[in-house]
Amino acid sequence: MGQLVPFGQPWRTGANEATVLRTDRPLALGEVRLEPGWYSLYTVPGEDEWAVVVNGLADRDGMVVDEWVRTHDVGRTSVPVADPGQPVESLTIRFEPEGGAAAALVIEWERSRVRVPVRVVG
Repeated sequence: MGQLVPFGQPWRTGANEATVLRTDRPLALGEVRLEPGWYSLYTVPGEDEWAVVVNGLADRDGMVVDEWVRTHDVGRTSVPVADPGQPVESLTIRFEPEGGAAAALVIEWERSRVRVPVRVVG
């Protein structure tokens, strides 16, 4: 992080295609409210904080996050970066239960871990 993936620049946060999120219920992903549907995610990594961006284009080439793609952003939320303790060799994206209707979207790679709170709203 900071070299291969430059700080302050949009990153597709996946390999080849965009990372896609589908929900059949209204959700809050951090500060972003999502209606049921398909979305793509990308991030803007920083040393101390990442922006996690939800985009309305779910069926797009994940390689490019250009101005046209950004015009379809639904919203963004900022989350702090933590050290996972051990280097993470492969990019990992997963949900971890937090109890009830809450979870965390966890993104890890190298020496970076971010946790985005997720909850069902309605």
